[in-house]
Amino acid sequence: MDVPRRLEDAREGLNIRSWLSVYQRDRSGGVYHMHADSGSEAGLGNASRLSHLALDPGTLLRPLPLGGVNWLDLERVEDRYLLAASSDASVLLYDTQGQEEEAAGQVPPGQGPALPGLAPLLSLTKASPGGHRFSVSSAAWYPLDNGLFVTGGYDCQVKVWDANTPALADSFSLDSRVHCLALSAVPGAHCLTAAGCEDPAIQLCDLASGARLHSLAGHRAPVLALAWSPAAAWQLLSGAADGSLRVWDVRRAGASLALALARDPDALFLPSGSAVLGYDLRSGAALCTLRGGHHEAVHACVWSEAGGGTLYTGGADRLVLTWRPRAGRGEDEEDAWSE
Repeated sequence: MDVPRRLEDAREGLNIRSWLSVYQRDRSGGVYHMHADSGSEAGLGNASRLSHLALDPGTLLRPLPLGGVNWLDLERVEDRYLLAASSDASVLLYDTQGQEEEAAGQVPPGQGPALPGLAPLLSLTKASPGGHRFSVSSAAWYPLDNGLFVTGGYDCQVKVWDANTPALADSFSLDSRVHCLALSAVPGAHCLTAAGCEDPAIQLCDLASGARLHSLAGHRAPVLALAWSPAAAWQLLSGAADGSLRVWDVRRAGASLALALARDPDALFLPSGSAVLGYDLRSGAALCTLRGGHHEAVHACVWSEAGGGTLYTGGADRLVLTWRPRAGRGEDEEDAWSE
């Protein structure tokens, strides 16, 4: 398959879940399936840095899940702790700065494995108390506190976890498979978790009361993407498998508006097969093609501003890989990868 060289050539085949990620996270930090940068110096900085991203084989996160990586989320408080949701029903939590510490001091040069990896701080599996029974499709940090995160899966469950204990804090039983989750980042607005489901309604769960609230019906295909507005606390955007987009006022069940989403950030990352594409959204030009690391489809990517900029990617090959800017690398140069 030819990799599209301009964004307008790729739009028809874009995953709707990725498009909503741009709307949700470009003003509040971090990414889900792709990253959109608003042009701040603290972010990607400029297009030249994007074109020099390269695979960092020394920062592979281990142990690998037994299934593909479905979702990645980096908490916004410290821009440090990374969640990986897997199709083997597990959820792994990594300290991304701990990887740097290990590489710098705990693994002497010339010793240890060729690809030193960092063990997760937390591993939730089927055997864990309250763990998911089937594939975990989504994981999301509570935006204002990195002590809490939420997961959703194909067992029709939304689970709330205390990251410090760690323990299951609460759970919600829904009527169908959960494809995606979203928590609002507007301070003091509400504690609602929106869950996009197979059936294809959107379910609202209140983390404060533990109650399952009303559902939002309107889509005619499974809901694959959700994003709260970064400014309007009660506004929720959704995208479905049929390509439709809707915007909701969640205070009014059943009220929605069909939407053609248009944003104007500077750049984004987009999984495309086993590669990740970087685009300049102002010009539509392709900035970089990251390949040579994943051997199967990439499902998720998340951007961290720490350490000058880092991109984490996860896919069906069970790998969570790290990409960093490296001077002198061309945009289409394939990265060497060896065990």
